[in-house]
Amino acid sequence: MNTGRLLSHGEVSHTIKTIKTLKVLSFTRLLKINFFLLILFLASCFSENRKAESDGEIIPDFDSSIVSTKISESVGFDIEYSNNYKSLSVFNPWQKSKGVVYRYLLVNRGAPMPETDGYDEVIRIPVKNVVCLSTTHIGFISAIDKTESIKGISGSGFVYSSDLKDARDVGYEDDLDYELILSLQPDVVFAYNISGDAVKYINKLKDLGIKVVVVGEYLEDSPLAKAEWIKFFSAFFNLEKEACDYFNLVTEEYYSLKKLTDSVAEKPDVLVGMPWKDAWHLPGGNSYQAMLIADAGGNYLWKENSGRESFILDLESIYKKAGKASVWINPGQSASKEDMIETDERLNLFESFKKGQIFNNNKRITKGGGMDYWESGTVNPHLVLKDLIHIFHPSLLPEHNLFYYQRIR
Repeated sequence: MNTGRLLSHGEVSHTIKTIKTLKVLSFTRLLKINFFLLILFLASCFSENRKAESDGEIIPDFDSSIVSTKISESVGFDIEYSNNYKSLSVFNPWQKSKGVVYRYLLVNRGAPMPETDGYDEVIRIPVKNVVCLSTTHIGFISAIDKTESIKGISGSGFVYSSDLKDARDVGYEDDLDYELILSLQPDVVFAYNISGDAVKYINKLKDLGIKVVVVGEYLEDSPLAKAEWIKFFSAFFNLEKEACDYFNLVTEEYYSLKKLTDSVAEKPDVLVGMPWKDAWHLPGGNSYQAMLIADAGGNYLWKENSGRESFILDLESIYKKAGKASVWINPGQSASKEDMIETDERLNLFESFKKGQIFNNNKRITKGGGMDYWESGTVNPHLVLKDLIHIFHPSLLPEHNLFYYQRIR
């Protein structure tokens, strides 16, 4: 069977009749075969629709006078421009990856196709329908006012934005609903990869003719570097000017806030996180979380750690070093001190617990557990910084009302 074209009515009918005659096959096997045929049918239709769409109206050449090609903070991606197309590169997009590069060619709709050798995907832009497999992707796309383009999301219960109530839940990684994703006809699926294992489902999506782009913003080691990925997402919508304007305002506000703490004499010791079965995950000393604490005028007690990735200690080791910490932030999913004690009653021994100096980033949360911190917080690091400055040094921003954070009582 030639799976590279749309199956005719007669071919589908003949295949089904043949299957029915094979009595040695179990009922379960029959269902699997029929499902495979359906996927091939949908993939063929999807391919034809994409081809027809690419022959549409030509978008004018990119105006280099309003497009910034400079990536000032991020190290995980780069963009090169030419008339009617852009070349995007993503570097080492999962933990401990080295020498891994994904290259994507973005070509204006209707424009002549340039040389495509060496690219992992070729995508016509501006894209109209996308699927996001991470909530941080939603934050970036919403910041350039293209939320309506998001037709599919992963884990709808953990999405904060009320504007996405009509977006379909496509499942998670190894449990993705491929048939549903095909039916959404996305121009691109934005994916992410933690340890390299996601390559399996990424390749499966690509085998079905779906364009997949791997995003690695979470690996950046500074808040502004993570936020700069708004330029990456904007390239798919031809909205670089809007993204650059947004990022420039965020950057200006962030550095303005940081100056407030440059001369503070006393920096409170800061504890981060919560234990899980006696394993306490801490952010690396060179992580974006450690940088946020430092920029807000706090003393992260494990700042001497040289890693960007999280590391694990037991509760006793944590208590020895942070038992007298002044402030405790990001205690997991806890909404109250009672929640924390249910995890481990020894937590009430910490000085910050006794004095009520515990703050969590779950002020903006849905009933289903969708936290805006993980959605828009990445693209708004200035607002996160403002919260932390108010927590560590209330007198510096006395009129500020916490946006992402709240005191845990």
